[in-house]
Amino acid sequence: MSKNLFKKIEKALISLQPEGIKGDALKRITTLTALVKGMIDKQSCHLNALGSGIENDINDSSREIAAKRFVENKYTDYKLHYLPYLSQL
Repeated sequence: MSKNLFKKIEKALISLQPEGIKGDALKRITTLTALVKGMIDKQSCHLNALGSGIENDINDSSREIAAKRFVENKYTDYKLHYLPYLSQL
């Protein structure tokens, strides 16, 4: 079920993007998918819950750090990376 949920979320997020999404934009979508999946699985929006959706072979504290890194990244803009999805939802 976990991989299935990830794929459903990823497909939904990609469908909200223009055609031909690739490169760094696709990486951001994949990371955002993992964070949303973690939020849904844990029913919490704390960083450790967000990081739980990351499927890499890393420990829990590293997942939390990866989630924090994405949220605080200077290249991840609220208006560009979050608001389009929130307005659609």
